[in-house]
Amino acid sequence: MASAAYSGDGRIAAALAQIAKRLVGRTADPDQLVAEIERFQAGLDAELNFAALAIWGGARLVQPVDDSKWGTDGHHDYKVPDLFMVVRGPSGVDHPCWVEVKSSSISDRLRISRRTYDRMIAFERLTGLPYLVAFRNMYGLWVLREVSTLAPVDSAFQLNLDAFKESLLGLLLNDALIVVAAGAGLTIELARLGQRDDRGETVRIEDVYPHGGDGVRIDEPPRGWHYVLSAVDAEDESIITEDRITQRFSAPQEGNSAWLHQVFSHLAISEASRGEDEVNWQRLLQRVRQLPSAHVLASELLDAGFVTHVFQLMPHSAPVGFADFAAGLPKRPA
Repeated sequence: MASAAYSGDGRIAAALAQIAKRLVGRTADPDQLVAEIERFQAGLDAELNFAALAIWGGARLVQPVDDSKWGTDGHHDYKVPDLFMVVRGPSGVDHPCWVEVKSSSISDRLRISRRTYDRMIAFERLTGLPYLVAFRNMYGLWVLREVSTLAPVDSAFQLNLDAFKESLLGLLLNDALIVVAAGAGLTIELARLGQRDDRGETVRIEDVYPHGGDGVRIDEPPRGWHYVLSAVDAEDESIITEDRITQRFSAPQEGNSAWLHQVFSHLAISEASRGEDEVNWQRLLQRVRQLPSAHVLASELLDAGFVTHVFQLMPHSAPVGFADFAAGLPKRPA
């Protein structure tokens, strides 16, 4: 199978050129320039994040779309999306689609104007390909929906938490809800050396290993298990004896579920941040194919008993243009 690809360098250059063009002829204002660049960077970060997530989830191709204007008035009537994506269906049919990427650091809802919505729909009709909206909310959760399903609210259109019930991430990109075995986690064995100084007690790490819900060591740990713990906010417990300290970080007894795309975010933090404050998604995109895919990761976690259930949540129907996927959806009662 051909590898998915993503190249955003041209988009960066084009965006900076657009920023410079908007500022030409104006009084130089460093604060305005910084604000323009920060606004662009926030959008690019979400776009790169989704591109990495899509490739990890099995997309065949994720390609940025250059929305530069080429002497036509059509851009007033059409909203050119951020990405062109191709996903492969269950029977091997490739499905192309457009994706507009949005994010918010302060809200769990996406709201777009009626004018923008109309331009999105017009672009979808013009090209004859499905137009999807990918939204990353303030909690870092992603939802993927058709633009035509956004709910009208007053004079705008909105995508809110109800959209998670019909998200296309599971259908198109192998996302799933995983349930971690209660009590499963990480054990660190420390030997107490009986020495103290102004910084505290001296200890030596004797062993580090994952354990199942019964507390027993897992000898062949599945890949990605430690990222799962980060996604479910593991609880910690210390057992202290005269010569030993056992530190356990375990999944809670309740609320121990997470989306695979949340696990991917924690995996990305480890793989791509390199000590930086934020994930370098551009860097991660260069090696995302080297990471265990969403499907492989879920299977290994389940086989090892670290995860007890994997739920691939399906929407009630597939988007128009994804007949191959629709054929595989379970039949539901009317």
